[in-house]
Amino acid sequence: DLDDLLCVMAHKGTALISFMHAKGEKDALCNILKEAVLSPLAPSAKELSIEKARGVLTHFRIHPDYPIALIHRALNLIGNSVGDETDVIFGTTLDDTLNPDEAIVTLIATGLKKKCSMCLSRSSHQLAA
Repeated sequence: DLDDLLCVMAHKGTALISFMHAKGEKDALCNILKEAVLSPLAPSAKELSIEKARGVLTHFRIHPDYPIALIHRALNLIGNSVGDETDVIFGTTLDDTLNPDEAIVTLIATGLKKKCSMCLSRSSHQLAA
């Protein structure tokens, strides 16, 4: 919900936002999360590693019959990728229009300590203009 988003977004710094779609094999969810953690958009994967994040919000949109064990496994992957001080929040939405083997995931990691060299450096007043 909005409070969870505001909690994670309160961590200033570089952010990583990833939208993913998993379907089929049982490892598909963890595989797409691994890809999100090692973003191909960054010149160096370590620049946007979620291990440096201060906040991580993950949302899973799944069919009601989607195996909860796979969500748990994905959350363990995220939990093992971040530091002990990281705020980790997750949520799920059931969507019966999806296939039972399908998940749509949104991951937002904020407060990344190292700046991405591809990100624009602008002050807040320049963004508002």
